[in-house]
Amino acid sequence: MVTETDPKVGNLTTNYIPKWNGTTLTNGTLFDNNSKIGIGTTTPNNKLDINGNAVIGQSYILSNSIAPTNGLAVEGTLNVGAASNITNQNAYKLEVFSSTKNNTL
Repeated sequence: MVTETDPKVGNLTTNYIPKWNGTTLTNGTLFDNNSKIGIGTTTPNNKLDINGNAVIGQSYILSNSIAPTNGLAVEGTLNVGAASNITNQNAYKLEVFSSTKNNTL
């Protein structure tokens, strides 16, 4: 651990991405182990692990909407299992692709 003498740095924990609280740097909620990012977790197993709920979309954010517990709220089109071969983007709200059959809702 490196000792910092600047009083504005404060005491930081290794691998936490710091945030400014108005007077000093403190540990943030993002954890980076050099190859994986964790939000709400210090043991990410994937490129991005989120422990809790998440909201994606401007309307959700502006209206302060809350996603279901440990769930995800998505505004707009959601493609699941899709690669770059989507031919009719935004035609459906939900598109589910598999190796055997494409399903759209």
